[in-house]
Amino acid sequence: MSSDQLQDLALKLRADWQDRTIGKKAHLQSSLGVTELSIALHAVFRTPEDVLIWDVGHQAYVHKWLTGRSEDLSSMRKKGGISGFPKRAESIHDAFGTGHSSTSISALAGMAHASQLRGEHKKFVAVIGDGALTGGQSFEALNQAPELGADLLLVLNDNGRSLEDNVGVLHRSGSYKEFFHSLGWAYHSAVDGHSMPELLAALKEVKGSTGPRVLHVQTLHPADSNQSIAAELNSTGNMSFSQVFGQTMARMLEAGEQLVVVSPAMLSAAYLSPLKKRFPKQVIDTGITEQHAVTLSAGLAASGVRVFCHLYSTFSQRAMDQIIHDVALQQLPVTFVLDRAGITGADGPTHHGVFDLALMRPIPNIELWDAQNGDILSSILWNSLESAGPVSVRIPRAETALSNAAPILDALNVISGANKDDRARLYIGHALELAPSDGFSGRQAVMNRIKPLPIASLKIFCEGVKQLEVWEDGSQMGGIGEQIAYAFSGSSMKVLSRSVPDRFIDHGDTDGLWREILDDA
Repeated sequence: MSSDQLQDLALKLRADWQDRTIGKKAHLQSSLGVTELSIALHAVFRTPEDVLIWDVGHQAYVHKWLTGRSEDLSSMRKKGGISGFPKRAESIHDAFGTGHSSTSISALAGMAHASQLRGEHKKFVAVIGDGALTGGQSFEALNQAPELGADLLLVLNDNGRSLEDNVGVLHRSGSYKEFFHSLGWAYHSAVDGHSMPELLAALKEVKGSTGPRVLHVQTLHPADSNQSIAAELNSTGNMSFSQVFGQTMARMLEAGEQLVVVSPAMLSAAYLSPLKKRFPKQVIDTGITEQHAVTLSAGLAASGVRVFCHLYSTFSQRAMDQIIHDVALQQLPVTFVLDRAGITGADGPTHHGVFDLALMRPIPNIELWDAQNGDILSSILWNSLESAGPVSVRIPRAETALSNAAPILDALNVISGANKDDRARLYIGHALELAPSDGFSGRQAVMNRIKPLPIASLKIFCEGVKQLEVWEDGSQMGGIGEQIAYAFSGSSMKVLSRSVPDRFIDHGDTDGLWREILDDA
């Protein structure tokens, strides 16, 4: 196709998609922002012979359309449909699976080096946004990859944002040329990412060169839907767990508590954006930097400041070393809020927050909670101000009731003491929402505190019970069901785990995924 035809295709594609529900709105907006870039890349390079990696993958919808999946877009993120992210098992044009940030340069370098070892001659291209470039792994890869002598092209999609407005000196100063040069990458100055003639000319030029090189592309990103999120600070009723967290932080700051809230590029999702404007020194967005966010929190706590560190459960995996060594080992009072814990739905296996309990439970000195509802969450957060060491609380991607009551914060809450049979159910925090309406006649309880395990209360609750079901929104391997089964290994009570089995869970609606999990149990 000619340049004019390609430009016309981009205009028609963008106009067609503006009013269609394809995938996730924020991801669709990211993809619309790189419509021309996606088309130009596929016009100049030839996948799968040439390798193309999309960092994170939010912006890959047009790529999917161009590589034979246009008819599948209506099924995106639905059970049985295509993924919202690049996925190797889905298409030979998806060279590397993504979903978490800042991995593309490392993966590209490894694939290019493997190609060198085989004596092949391919082109290797990674597209990374300026938001993903804030992630530490991208800096590590930029520093080391040139030493491999590989032929790498990095396309920097510069739209001035990630999920939030971008942070950091590199972005603010705009000194990308000097930055890349200092690390051994040839730099090709910024081109208009919406001008097909400019993109085609620039991509053909860099395709003809060799070595590690960067093409800087400037694009415009449609306004992200997350930016419209604003928490009503004095409301009660049904709201998300994340909103309860944001409201509780607001009330603490308004009460004059000397604390700092840290979140890596997730202020809007945590309802913290309005607070950032009111308390700029006490609400910190670190960019996509979970490791830095945790150790920054540790430094604040070591200096006597109370800290709340908000992390998505799935992204907290990147910071486990810092949680263990920089916080727990030093017994520093940092409160971690692990958002989107458990099965999260349409984002799929890269975003389900099912591993945090198995990863954090063995860590000494840390207190673990899973909030049953909004009032319990608020109480946990307020109580953590008095903690002498680290506290972690899991919250799901779900709505909850908030009455602004001050419940008694018991580790174990018995919700049905009836003993009509010799069975019992124990729900771990918010897993109470998974309880089926099946007329269960045994006793039931919710355990909000996971560590230390309330053994004495559990023994009283389980007295006379022959079968205990443990319901938890997390991994069965290393989960609470395993721990309780071990704790009662000397008794005749049988412990059954209702939790996520030892496999990756695909994308789909949360209720449907849980029905499938429980049917397979």
